[in-house]
Amino acid sequence: MRISRTQIRNLDRYLNVLPPGSTFKVISEVDDHLLERTGFELPVPPGATALPAAVGRTTRYNAEGKWLVRRDLPKELRFVGSRSWVRKEWRGRDETEEVEDTIYIHRWAYPRDLIEPPSVELTYVEHEGQRLVVSQELTFLPADAEINKHVINMMLELFQGCEIVLHDLARLTPPAELRANWVMLPPGEHPWDRIEAHIKKVFAGKAPSVAKAVLQRQDVILAHKPSVTWRGLGGFSDYVAYIFEDCGIVVLESVHYGNALYVLGKDWEELSKLTKAQIIRHQLAEHRIVHTKDWIQHLNEVLLPKAAE
Repeated sequence: MRISRTQIRNLDRYLNVLPPGSTFKVISEVDDHLLERTGFELPVPPGATALPAAVGRTTRYNAEGKWLVRRDLPKELRFVGSRSWVRKEWRGRDETEEVEDTIYIHRWAYPRDLIEPPSVELTYVEHEGQRLVVSQELTFLPADAEINKHVINMMLELFQGCEIVLHDLARLTPPAELRANWVMLPPGEHPWDRIEAHIKKVFAGKAPSVAKAVLQRQDVILAHKPSVTWRGLGGFSDYVAYIFEDCGIVVLESVHYGNALYVLGKDWEELSKLTKAQIIRHQLAEHRIVHTKDWIQHLNEVLLPKAAE
């Protein structure tokens, strides 16, 4: 069953021919351009599984969730971000000097509740000469109507068309699933160029002062000399992971969500297999450090004692 639309609203129109309780998958044929747009790193091996990049409303909700504004509650003072600011400072005798500061922005706003992202991942397979992106196995039940519609609309947003497949589901499932949400930056003491290029790409179209403040944060973390640095792909592109092997911790820097970094005590191999929804719940974080003016001090308090052990 082929769907060629930008979005569907009435799920029954497309699925009501299926027997209740039947299983299906949503597939789309792809090429290298579509794979890159989805967030895969070329070349893509069969079985690679990734969280799709946020290219529109549905994929952004899938990767980042959305906020429910609580207008029934009184406003609160909330930290909303930081920016780099260059100003002139008087030095006397008509002389000035350019000084660069980071400003931390707080605003009165209604409280918000996060609606967690579905974090649906897609898998690349090669089947009978076709290159396909395949959804997880779905079930035609009333209780699953929302997730079924979400997956179909996500595929339509990414590929401008999709197909409902009922038969031979096993043949569309590769023997090994390979997580492809992260890529290691080249080893060495200077991964800065790759991090800078990545941050600028994430913040393309936004004020340069915002990206600059984020880059300054990465510089502070790199000063602690992490063993390995990974950057997120696709729907994980707003994360950079710094691995401190000697300390046995991972510093997960979120450049968007929550304006915070997270210190986790698990090994990277285990963490890299988690979905974004599992990471966002913060249940694994030993420390959550918000990027307010004292964040560097808090990070030092965590990392320096660990390094001395």
